[in-house]
Amino acid sequence: MATNKNIMVGILLAGKALLKSPYVKRYVPKRIRNSMNKLALLFLATLSFSSNAEMLWKPDAISFELKQAQKLLEIGLMLEINQALEPGEFGWKQSRIDVPENWEGAKLEMRQGTIYITVGKQEFYLNASNKGDLSFEILDGGNKTDKQLLSIWSKYATST
Repeated sequence: MATNKNIMVGILLAGKALLKSPYVKRYVPKRIRNSMNKLALLFLATLSFSSNAEMLWKPDAISFELKQAQKLLEIGLMLEINQALEPGEFGWKQSRIDVPENWEGAKLEMRQGTIYITVGKQEFYLNASNKGDLSFEILDGGNKTDKQLLSIWSKYATST
C-alpha cells in the first residue's frame, strides 16, 4: 500500500509539473487547464479519504514512562510512549508528548486500552481518540509553558 501511495504521489507531482509547463500554458485553453486542476484535486481528495485514517493503538504492545525532555539542560518533562509493531504493520513506534514539569512522580497506568496519568487528585487520559489532537496542539507554535501545557492537557485529556 505504501509503495502504491508513493507511486501515486509521484504521478500527481509529475502531472502538476506538466500543468505548470510553458507548453500547456501556451497551447491548452484556460478552461481546460481549470478542469484539469479540478480533476487533480478530486483525485487527491479521493485518495486521502480512501486511506486508513485510524490511528494504530495496540494497548498490549504499548509501554510508557515519564522522562526528562532535555537531558543536557536537565529541564522539561515528557511522556514517552513506545509501541511494538508486528512485521507488515504500519503506524507510530514512539511518541513523546510534553507534560508540565510538576507531573514528575505522577502515577501512570494502563486501564482498558487507555493510559491514565494521575497528578494529585486530577486524572488525565491518553488513547487513540485524543492522542492526535493533543500532540498537534502541544507541538503547534513551538515550546509551551507549564501553564499552557496544563491547559492543553485539560482541554483534550480530562473526563467531563
